[in-house]
Amino acid sequence: MAFTRSVLFHLTPCLLCLFASAAQGFEIYRKPVAPTISNEDQQKNCRQLEQEISGLSPLSYSYLPAVYADPYQGASLFIGTTIGWPAYGFLGYSYYVGYQDKKRIRPTKNRIETLRRLKAERRCFEG
Repeated sequence: MAFTRSVLFHLTPCLLCLFASAAQGFEIYRKPVAPTISNEDQQKNCRQLEQEISGLSPLSYSYLPAVYADPYQGASLFIGTTIGWPAYGFLGYSYYVGYQDKKRIRPTKNRIETLRRLKAERRCFEG
């Protein structure tokens, strides 16, 4: 039995509910993080805070090329269009690698933001 348009139309709400319930176990959207300042952070002076921020800054960089600057993206689109559709699989892999990279960078940026907030509370920027 081939699926007709009307059968798929009636199954759409069920499929959406299935995907929504399955996705609740995964982090799809980023949730706001409240900065937690530990006792160790409270003991640091302005210079130590700045040194930790400068040490964490290189860890917050992403070295992945942008979508339009990535030659593998273009190659997979070209090969997928001209030779065969399995080459489109690289697009999903590229998205997954980008997601993992953002997941790696997020805690570092949150830590830097916490330290900057602590510096602002101590008025380390004043002269």
